[in-house]
Amino acid sequence: MDDLDFGQTLRGFAAGQKVFERYTLMRMLGRGGMGVVWLAQDEKLRREVALKFLPEVVAQDREAIEDLKRETRRALELTHPRIVRIYDFVDDSRLAAVSMEYVPGSSLAVLKLDQPQKCFSVAQLAPWVQQLCEALAYAHTEAQIVHRDLKPANLMVDAKGALKIADFGISATLSDTATRASKQASSSGTPVYMSPQQMMGEKPAATDDIYSLGATLYELLTGKPPFYSGNVLLQVQNKVPPSLTARRAELGVESAEAIPAAWEETIAACLAKQSEDRPQSAADVWRRLNGVGPDLASAPGSAVGPDLGRGRAAASKLAPHKLEGTAKSKLPLALGLAAVLAVAGWAGWYYGIEQPAQRRLAEQQRQEEARRVEVARQEVQRQAESARLESARAEAEQARKAAEERAATAKRSITIPDLKLELLPMPAGSFMMGSESESAPVTQVRLTQPFWIGKYEVTQAQWEMVMGNNPSIWRGDNRPVDYVSWNDAMQFCQKLTARERAAGRLPSGYEYTLPTEAQWEYACRAGMSVSTTGYIADVAWFSENSDRMSHPVGQKKANAWGLYDMYGNVAEWCSDWYAKQYLGGTICDPVGPGSGSTRVYRGGNCYSSDTILTPYHRGCCKPSDPATCLGYAGPGDRGYPLGFRLALCAVR
Repeated sequence: MDDLDFGQTLRGFAAGQKVFERYTLMRMLGRGGMGVVWLAQDEKLRREVALKFLPEVVAQDREAIEDLKRETRRALELTHPRIVRIYDFVDDSRLAAVSMEYVPGSSLAVLKLDQPQKCFSVAQLAPWVQQLCEALAYAHTEAQIVHRDLKPANLMVDAKGALKIADFGISATLSDTATRASKQASSSGTPVYMSPQQMMGEKPAATDDIYSLGATLYELLTGKPPFYSGNVLLQVQNKVPPSLTARRAELGVESAEAIPAAWEETIAACLAKQSEDRPQSAADVWRRLNGVGPDLASAPGSAVGPDLGRGRAAASKLAPHKLEGTAKSKLPLALGLAAVLAVAGWAGWYYGIEQPAQRRLAEQQRQEEARRVEVARQEVQRQAESARLESARAEAEQARKAAEERAATAKRSITIPDLKLELLPMPAGSFMMGSESESAPVTQVRLTQPFWIGKYEVTQAQWEMVMGNNPSIWRGDNRPVDYVSWNDAMQFCQKLTARERAAGRLPSGYEYTLPTEAQWEYACRAGMSVSTTGYIADVAWFSENSDRMSHPVGQKKANAWGLYDMYGNVAEWCSDWYAKQYLGGTICDPVGPGSGSTRVYRGGNCYSSDTILTPYHRGCCKPSDPATCLGYAGPGDRGYPLGFRLALCAVR
């Protein structure tokens, strides 16, 4: 649902504005696929609240509003200290919003990115997991509410370090109603955290949240969800994710703390494809994480029935958090020893006083035999665990070597020999995207994955070798291809990807494509906050020096990262749909809106004045026809000089 248009929802809001005759807006807290959130003062109750405004497509749908009012009333029942309180649902003829508890702090999704390894250790995470399990146990049992969109972004940590679950009962319902209102087909929730049953639209169940809990813990401990690239929906249905240890090695996560076996096994159980194979309660999850073992009363088919945590009482009885191996091993042993001693004491009294000595001796023999059987069973179990650990170590070592190979590849330039096409490596990093003068608000962008980008714009000779034609106006083998649509450029990328994959020259998990806006601007800035150093005429062909035509690539100076013609010559397509302004705040790996009518181009061209040759200047055009670009279509005009340069990125 992230492709909804929130332009009208955002328009006209400002600090100090009063809405619904009750709330005074203070500052925007953020926005996302399901609305924009403002910090507001509730003038009626004299308290600060988080006011979540709903998308216009939902606010104008009365059936959707009634659904949300009903779910809001249900959410009012959630009064657990670890669940963000829902206060009210308010609407008028134009707007609708949910009033909820304001939690000053950050989500675990944000806090994770601040970690040196982009993930948490078990020791860091465990106290929050205990609180999370307590809240889920309460919600599932006492309130009989399933979250349906559990993920790191919905887990808030307040100023005191306590965890709170946000959007309980609201997020998924909003997604459902927005889906119906916008006539889009999707399931509620976020795909990378959704259970196979939720994806298939089955009736919501607590085990859906258990799956999402497993996916959330997996990401927080490794840096990535179980499935995060390619066809996620198909993988969730059919593929088993790598172990936590293997995924850490794959991503190059270095940690002195190993993942405890109880955590590996419990999270894997949460991610089971069949709901009956998962832990049946949040309390059971916490017990397993602490090495106590599954809750037999919660197993499917039990006479007792499913244990959903037994509310606050069950949550309060969850075992205290202990990570030390000795503590985890002593608890079951102590319980077992207490039981043995109790039986032995009773048996001694009974047979010592009431029964003959022969029967006492026979009982001792039976106990000795049982002890020998138990010792043998434990030895078999020890050997099996040893074999499992050895297999895990081998798997982790293989993943580590693969990660090292990928890291080494990421530092090298890539050349397609017969095309004489060279791409330079771009490191992961952060930069300020945009300009207050053109695309407010400026956005802090983090690019978490390295990529490659073309040293030059794609030339006409390279285009002809792949596509077999030449649409350009200004002919020349070494001139950039021009007068190409976005669709044409993407077809070139797809053909080149298939060609290089067949030749065995394409790195695994990567594809040739167009750069995103963020990748293009990051590469253009080359680590600088200013547009360029020196004279623009040294690096660009533009209206004053181009004779209003393109020129062979690479004749001007390169930028600090070795890239030529980032400004002028021909404008360059990006992969993103066009949005009028950036999101603001901080965002990781942005890819633009989910849909639109025009695609973005960057860099200016040989017709442009030097005033627009900046890293942040943007334009847009219909993807099917460069002749329809805004401001450049007229009688006899063949269109806008549009070309592109390649990017080599992980499959999106």
